[in-house]
Amino acid sequence: MMENDLAQRQGAEEKAWRSALEALWRQQSKWSRQADELKRSHQNWTGPIVLATFLGVALGTLTPQISAWTTALNGPAYIPQVCSACASVLSAVAAYLSVQLLSPRKVQDWVVARSVSEALKSEGYLYAAGVSPYDDSQAAAERLMSRIEELEKTDTTFTLPDPDGNRPELCERLSVEDYIEKRVNAQLKYYRAYSQTYSKQLACWRRTGIGLGVVLVGLGALGTFLDKQALTVWMAVVTTAIATMTAYVYGSRIESLASAYFATAERLERLTRRWNTLVNRTEAARNQLILDCEAVLSAQNRSWSSEWAFHDDARTRPGP
Repeated sequence: MMENDLAQRQGAEEKAWRSALEALWRQQSKWSRQADELKRSHQNWTGPIVLATFLGVALGTLTPQISAWTTALNGPAYIPQVCSACASVLSAVAAYLSVQLLSPRKVQDWVVARSVSEALKSEGYLYAAGVSPYDDSQAAAERLMSRIEELEKTDTTFTLPDPDGNRPELCERLSVEDYIEKRVNAQLKYYRAYSQTYSKQLACWRRTGIGLGVVLVGLGALGTFLDKQALTVWMAVVTTAIATMTAYVYGSRIESLASAYFATAERLERLTRRWNTLVNRTEAARNQLILDCEAVLSAQNRSWSSEWAFHDDARTRPGP
């Protein structure tokens, strides 16, 4: 009789344990899908809006010169008017879309959604691995549900989508080997790949900036021999292009993300390397490895959130 009672209690505990983990992954999937959607919107619109802004400024700058060329060549009088109108329309559309699609609130929602998603994921792996604060099997499920409610108390303007039914859910207990394979190695691959991608993008933008700088110097030198007024206009356009590109690269956080992702990958690799060379693999050492890895990932998530929050604040902060 006592054995039956014990088996039933253990079965109930296991069912509650698994139900809590399934609930976590459902919620994490919702927040992840929302973050992905906001990220796509931000990335898809940033480039076109920046380009429209540049073209509007460039056309507005070139309009007087185009008017002079049109007069000199006896061209249609409406050409400068069309250029001026296009410059105004492009600038107005870029400003409107920037407010509607790239507003500080949109960025804040994206940051919050991604932060909650990553925090829930971290709790899921801690729970599945059975480390603190989920090392008490009887209280683990209740603690996890309380933690989910705590993390989801956020100030957002969106409604969460349905969970992604195609995503595999981690609903079994993890050994340290499983944790390293499914969590650490997956994150290592992600951070290594994106660190290299951002580094290549940064190098490309730097080469473009150098090229534009050379063009600017060349135009300045030609101004000594040719029509200074015409060249001054083109120098203003190139200067605007350099400023626009610089703002875009800074706003995309390419440089900071490349270095941060590289540093995170190095920290994770150092922790796993230390574990692989450890002779006395005690339960305490195993738990500490998992806690240390999650601490590294949580620190990266906080750093990413702070980086975008600072960018958002700097962009909206009034000048002196």
